[in-house]
Amino acid sequence: YAAEVILSLAHMIVTAGHRVGFVLYNKNVDYISIPKRGLRNFYLFTDVLQKAETYKKGSNLDGALDFALQHFDNSVSAVFIVSDFLNLGIIVY
Repeated sequence: YAAEVILSLAHMIVTAGHRVGFVLYNKNVDYISIPKRGLRNFYLFTDVLQKAETYKKGSNLDGALDFALQHFDNSVSAVFIVSDFLNLGIIVY
């Protein structure tokens, strides 16, 4: 249900006139969409989350957090991290 929760949150943010972007990760960062206003980016997010290949095996939360810290600047006001499997400090294959 994580996808449904985050899509609901993203929809609320976009319809309030704010920008939404996303980074999807498994063992590596798999997909990046820079923050944009409007429903087009929301629908892209929905499409990506519906594809079976989005849900590969493996998780590297540390890698995703490192990516966020290196690439997000002070223009980003909020980051939501949603994961079905939290493996802090562990790469699962």
